Amino acid sequence: MKKILYFVVFTLLAVPSYTQSLKVRKQKKLALSHEAWFPSFGSNSREVLLTGKNYKGLSLYNTRTRKEIKISDEPGAGYNVVVKSNDEIVYRITRGSRGKRATEYKTYSKTTNSNVVTKSSFVQDLQIKVNGKQLELIKPGEDIKILKPFDDRYYVWVSLSPDNKKILFTTVGKGTYVSDLEGNVIAELGYLNAPSWINNQWVLGMDDKDDGHNIISSKILALHIPSGKKQIISGGKNEIAMYPRSSLKGDRIVFHNQKGEIIIVKIRIR
Repeated sequence: MKKILYFVVFTLLAVPSYTQSLKVRKQKKLALSHEAWFPSFGSNSREVLLTGKNYKGLSLYNTRTRKEIKISDEPGAGYNVVVKSNDEIVYRITRGSRGKRATEYKTYSKTTNSNVVTKSSFVQDLQIKVNGKQLELIKPGEDIKILKPFDDRYYVWVSLSPDNKKILFTTVGKGTYVSDLEGNVIAELGYLNAPSWINNQWVLGMDDKDDGHNIISSKILALHIPSGKKQIISGGKNEIAMYPRSSLKGDRIVFHNQKGEIIIVKIRIR
């Protein structure tokens, strides 16, 4: 009897994750007077971080007021921006001279509308990084944990799930995967470039094609990890939709197209 009850409870608990559905509600283009690229959300769904074509500069756009605040004009400022809290945004600047490169971190405060230089290295509570053919799981005060989900492979687009229990990554020439914090692969997602998380069960990415130099077609896909279900969010014959990112609440997706236009898609997950 205990085994039967356990099975029933487990099944009931597991069903919601396999029956989730994603609905695209509305799509809107931001009313910008300039090109913008590689967008991501700030601390809420109304704030969008924007940068230049080569990650030069960083600005914060409010979709409600339609006001844009310039944070930085410096090279690399728009790459891998970290939203620390409701008040702070951390970005990095890479400078080079005579073959040497130095990285400096700055923190922008929305409250004071000011930038300050932070410590030389910025480490979150838990962080995952790529180091050649291995992943490094970093937790302050502990030894770096080396992970090698595959032997002799390079990794890109690595990130932790919102609950910090899973790792999303792409293996060059092989595909995109999800692993646990020990590096054990628990889901194979197939071809999905520039992947990122919506929530702990849904991820975003690009189904793109290139001519060896430029992307010639790209659609935004959402994928449900437990079931493997894929859904097209945007993109098609007349639009190259690229580099999507989700809001923290998972209710909006933002991306840019081939014209440097920024599009926001409202979604609902049930």
